[in-house]
Amino acid sequence: KSILSTSNSVLSLGCGIGLLELSMTDKQIVAIDERKENISDAKDNAHFLKREHVLFKSKSLDEAVRLESKKQLFDTFLFNISLTDEMLKSIQLSKVKEIVLVSSALTQLVKDINKLHNAYDVISIQPIDVLPYTPKFETVVVLKKK
Repeated sequence: KSILSTSNSVLSLGCGIGLLELSMTDKQIVAIDERKENISDAKDNAHFLKREHVLFKSKSLDEAVRLESKKQLFDTFLFNISLTDEMLKSIQLSKVKEIVLVSSALTQLVKDINKLHNAYDVISIQPIDVLPYTPKFETVVVLKKK
């Protein structure tokens, strides 16, 4: 959440039930997940918490990056998923200044960073222990446009 402090508008892909997105109260957020049940739960959470700044949608993530980046100029793309070739094309065509990658799969995360290295610099890498007492952790990588 603190990593996104300079962003006003965020496109979040792979948002799940929207816990991170709902915690960011001062931003306009479009949050998308392919699973309809996740979006249904996220909308229920938003209604319960009275948070209307987040728009939750259920659709294909490849399609979502392309369509949403054409509709609106976002400061940040937040990916809780691995990047596909379609997503990379959309990133290259967009004018997004910052990309945040979140993953527990380090090998795939490195591959995604390598795909973006021509246009983006790695600013920070932060591991987060989301499951205490287990060897699993999430890694958050912030990239800024060159």
